[in-house]
Amino acid sequence: MPEWFELSPASAPAFRLLALPEARHLFTDFPPSLRMVGAVQDGHPVGLAIGDQQQGSAANLLSLTVVEGARHKGIGKSLLLELEDLLRRRGCSSILAEYLADPVLPSESGSFLTACGFDTPRPGIHIWSGALEILQEILWVGRCRLPDAFSVGPWSSLTTSEREAVHAGLGVWYPPILSPFAEEAMLDPERSMVLRYRGEVVGWMILEVFDAQTVLFKTMFVHQRHQRAGRGVALISEACQRMLQDPEFQQGIFFVEAVNASMVRFMQDRLGHPEIEKQILWRTGKVLA
Repeated sequence: MPEWFELSPASAPAFRLLALPEARHLFTDFPPSLRMVGAVQDGHPVGLAIGDQQQGSAANLLSLTVVEGARHKGIGKSLLLELEDLLRRRGCSSILAEYLADPVLPSESGSFLTACGFDTPRPGIHIWSGALEILQEILWVGRCRLPDAFSVGPWSSLTTSEREAVHAGLGVWYPPILSPFAEEAMLDPERSMVLRYRGEVVGWMILEVFDAQTVLFKTMFVHQRHQRAGRGVALISEACQRMLQDPEFQQGIFFVEAVNASMVRFMQDRLGHPEIEKQILWRTGKVLA
């Protein structure tokens, strides 16, 4: 039977390769909020659970893995229970989890989490990904253009007064979830775009470098008074056209928050192509009684 251990900065490195790739950097920093539980069988690491205890009473499940030869033996569920108990003793009252899967439920990850007492997963972010060259085959890309009264400039062209005006509009004429200032340090200031109408900022298209070959189309917003005229579609088209001319990237990813229902519908209707992959970042949680 496996043995369970709470891992420390000294003991954790032996489990590093079991973590999901996006969580492996944590073994270098090992922030104080990190909680790790490892499973050992016959002297070898066979499983790992990582949680991040946020300020307050909530925690995030960052990674839960079991080596292939030890799966389907209850080790994953036991790891999760051990992590939950550790978090509970540290003052946490809930744990949240996210995972990527196909749009149709149930997935293996979702079924596992619900079997462990988590809520029914709900869509968090809709994701479309594929080669940028596919955009040339999508009819509306390149056909939708902005009238002359509109201009598009790089995000780096935003002036101090414009920045203040956009900040003041948060929650007034655009929702917080579409703020261009969320994780602003990560956006590409030259490829991200600011939309102006007769010199006034009325929208933006935020892009990030996802990896060496991939650009992320992260956040698009156009002021409500211009939405019915299709200016948002034209702004996306402009962004697509520019990236098709950019030799640095070959792949693209589009993110749309599930709460942005109108944009989700638009993407589902307009971005259909057999070579574009559709996934959802599912979200779920559990109360730690």
